Amino acid sequence: MKKTVLLAILALAGWSINAQISVPNGDFETWSSLSYEEPQNYRTSNNKAFLYYKTPANCLKVTDAYQGLSALKLITNGSDTNINVAYAVNGNPDNDPQSWHGGIKWTPSEKPTGFQGYYKSDIKTLDTAYILASFSKGGINIGTYYLALYGAHTSYIPFSLTFDPPLTEMPDSAIFGATSSNVFGNLKIPGSMLQIDNVSYTGVTSQPALLNGDFELWVSQTLYRASEWYINNGEKSGVDMTTDMHSGNYAIKLTTTTGDENGIPVARNATISTGYYVCPNNTNCYQKGGFPYDKQIDALGFWYKYAPVADDKAQFNITFKNNGNFINGSNIPLLASAEYKYMEIPINLGQMPDSVIVEFQSSIWEHRTVNYAGSVLIIDDVIFKSQRPTVGLSYQRPDEKISVFPNPGNGIFYIKSDLKNAKVEVINLFGEKVNTSAINTDNADIDISDQPKGIYFYQIKLNSEIIKKGKIIIK
Repeated sequence: MKKTVLLAILALAGWSINAQISVPNGDFETWSSLSYEEPQNYRTSNNKAFLYYKTPANCLKVTDAYQGLSALKLITNGSDTNINVAYAVNGNPDNDPQSWHGGIKWTPSEKPTGFQGYYKSDIKTLDTAYILASFSKGGINIGTYYLALYGAHTSYIPFSLTFDPPLTEMPDSAIFGATSSNVFGNLKIPGSMLQIDNVSYTGVTSQPALLNGDFELWVSQTLYRASEWYINNGEKSGVDMTTDMHSGNYAIKLTTTTGDENGIPVARNATISTGYYVCPNNTNCYQKGGFPYDKQIDALGFWYKYAPVADDKAQFNITFKNNGNFINGSNIPLLASAEYKYMEIPINLGQMPDSVIVEFQSSIWEHRTVNYAGSVLIIDDVIFKSQRPTVGLSYQRPDEKISVFPNPGNGIFYIKSDLKNAKVEVINLFGEKVNTSAINTDNADIDISDQPKGIYFYQIKLNSEIIKKGKIIIK
């Protein structure tokens, strides 16, 4: 009996057991979350750790402080070929530190002569941690300084650096940062750790108001990540969960945002992929990952909405590999569509693949100027045609719009559609049909308020064809 129930649940949850090996989480119903604390006024590596490397947060609040209640701990994590260096910086770390500008307002009335603080460490042999300070005036960098740290220190010891050459102008803004590994070289070792506290600038009678150098001020954050997908720019920027879905409860939304490249504002597209890029020497990057796939003739379908800025285009990319080597691929532009639109890409390969990488971008790579920021792409229900259920379709057809609401609900659900002479069947987790209702008007209803609270599955049929499936929840 238990085996029968399990098979029924699997079949209903995925609409066929074979469909479970399709595009992983292609309906974007499964999300992971991470709650953590960020040092106030700092940008950290936690986004990248969770969203790209799929590791725990690596910029941490710890109570093992030199003074006060908390200190900042940075830990390099990831794998040997895909290493995530921990950092905390009160500015934008995306460009060359020699051109850093901005950060926090410089409020002291004197020019700083250096910085100081206390640290513990477990910096692996051949690796290097760094403390950095950068200053600017009128948006132009006027000085960047580095202090390299090495080795293991189990108790707090002081660090300090005198700026050489000294600043020649009074800055109007400042950036302070720290890293757990060598961000300037190729050798970065997982497990390297730097912990700092009581940071201050020297040569001044007061500290910048927003420095938070004692790391006593922290802000709670929560991130959400679509399971099985990578965010290829490594940050949350522009990638969000949305209830503006085609079916189910969620879809994924990609928004092109404004970024910075060597001090120049640029448009940064939001990208999700089932693969990821490895850059072992910071130059020769290549794509890894994907999921098993062994069809030569097939088609991939998905539903999307797109609101571009100006003449922008979104893009779909698919890459087929065998034994880690590229064998074929396609890049398809996605044009504006205010309503969900179905896209199907035919596949005809001359060689058998063993894996595939699926990728979506909110803007094409060529559109880098900042005026393209704001383009929004929403994706849902990504699936290979060969892996759809063999009885009927699991997708509604383009000429039919169907919604089931409220969901979750109290047991009475309403169906809004343009169908006539259709019916809806509701099935529980044991595979038992608990309700069948006719759909003959624009607003039909499902009444299962006599059923226990929990998850149920519905399928809408027109004649003998299943044109939509989904789940509903009695709360």
